Amino acid sequence: MTRLALTFGTLSTMLALPAISAAGLFFNGTNDYSAEAGSAPEGRIDAETDLLTSDLYINSLSLSGGNFADSGLSLAATGGNFQKFDSGNNYVGSENYTFGTALASGFSYFSNNAFDGLFGFSGAGTTGSYTGTVDVLGGANSSASDILATVTFTLEIVSSYGLTISYPVNMFTVGNGQQARLQNRVVNSSGRDFKVNSRYYSYASNASGFTINFENYPSTFAANSDVTVDSLLFTGGAGGPSWTGLDNGVIGGLYADDANWLPGGGEFTVNPVPEPASLAILGLGGLVLARRRQRKN
Repeated sequence: MTRLALTFGTLSTMLALPAISAAGLFFNGTNDYSAEAGSAPEGRIDAETDLLTSDLYINSLSLSGGNFADSGLSLAATGGNFQKFDSGNNYVGSENYTFGTALASGFSYFSNNAFDGLFGFSGAGTTGSYTGTVDVLGGANSSASDILATVTFTLEIVSSYGLTISYPVNMFTVGNGQQARLQNRVVNSSGRDFKVNSRYYSYASNASGFTINFENYPSTFAANSDVTVDSLLFTGGAGGPSWTGLDNGVIGGLYADDANWLPGGGEFTVNPVPEPASLAILGLGGLVLARRRQRKN
């Protein structure tokens, strides 16, 4: 199975706290997260750098304050995926980062996915509200332990988000040049607003004979609401075999930094109108993420 997704928000409002040292490392300036009890929260704390004048190593984390230790969770040094830019602010590629390795001089970096930041949480927590203060350690080499930044976060663990997603219609036929939409009925049975920070759909095989695009989607589902919204747009092409999506869900939580994956209504099927020269479907899995978060200029 493969899944693809989209991230919401603007980086200029998400990354605000300066690093303590002159190394140029920055972290998300909000750092409020939530999770459901008994599940690992999937919020990832985003980071970025200034244009580096020397190699920078991020080596370890140190929990230095707050009551986070009472949550039943632990810090997860994920490393994440950094987007890399040259001195002219031109994108030059992505880099899967591992703690203890160098971010190269002459480039700036940022982790642009709410679900793929530099570090986050692991384990299954218990209901409550927790705070933590983390020193991010590193420096000029892989053994350095300078404080590059100090990050303070809050984590609220609730019994349930109360969010369910279903499909009023889950099977479509799309001819050449025609369009069809998958809709989501979203019921928020809790007394709290739910923030949609990303979306995704998953599939077992690549589509053939049509294209798929994310539709405009609310950024918040209000407390105690029941709405139906457009989610995916299918546009027919030159025919091809039927295609099954395995899921269409959201990534979010109670706060703008959350990256908890909430599944949709399960499978949905698209049947392109076949044509003699239709292409054979590729036997590949996929995950599609629709992104909103952008690098600040």
